[in-house]
Amino acid sequence: MKILGGEHRGRALRAPKGHATRPMLAMVRESMFQIAGPWLDGGRVLDLFSGSGSLGLEALSRGAASVRFFEISREARETLEQNIALLGGGERCTVVAGDAVEPGLWGPGPFDLVLLDPPFPMIRATDGRTKVLAALEALAAGPLEEEGLIVLHVPRGALTPANIPADLAHTVREHGDQAVWYLQRR
Repeated sequence: MKILGGEHRGRALRAPKGHATRPMLAMVRESMFQIAGPWLDGGRVLDLFSGSGSLGLEALSRGAASVRFFEISREARETLEQNIALLGGGERCTVVAGDAVEPGLWGPGPFDLVLLDPPFPMIRATDGRTKVLAALEALAAGPLEEEGLIVLHVPRGALTPANIPADLAHTVREHGDQAVWYLQRR
């Protein structure tokens, strides 16, 4: 797994052992960051379900001013902290050990870009999907910058437009068995 663009393009990142975290495919990440590019220049990023940090660190490499990472797994968090150190991003990064769908932990914001990449088994389960959708509502009502963007990565077909909170406009890009939803306040 490597940083695809920006200041740290080509730098390798570590990944946690095992299959508990699933890195996003490079082509999906590249497409996502091409669309999210305008929110990166000096932007504040919230990376929920961070895993190894590949999304937030890609944002940092492409010009984000700061990234606040959320990861509940101790092993993944240790790998994330190693990756931050590898890129020398410590002063621009905050790592929070906590549940990514707990709004009280996110901080005050505002965030220009929110990267939301829940584990696929979570989004496939009804209770997990409900928590993620509630988090979307809370993000739109709270720490998302007025003109901010939420990027949600899920299995293709896991969500329909009817699932998305009514106050969020959306665009969907499908990549094989994956879908990336781009959400903004109406």
